[in-house]
Amino acid sequence: MPVPRSIRARNQKHAGNVNKRGAEELKYVSPEDREEEQGPKVSKAIIFFLLFVVGGSVVVPIFMKIGSGPVF
Repeated sequence: MPVPRSIRARNQKHAGNVNKRGAEELKYVSPEDREEEQGPKVSKAIIFFLLFVVGGSVVVPIFMKIGSGPVF
């Protein structure tokens, strides 16, 4: 079955855009901007908080075991 004329016309109209989709012009990035982008993605406060929580979850069971008395 042949393609209708209106669909064929739309296909021809937009055929040139196929290679342009998603293309982004490359721009020059100065070295100063590159250094800023290489910084940490997570703030120091969040890293400290996560270390505090993980370290606390390790230390608390140790104190609980010591406080419970002899196991044998």
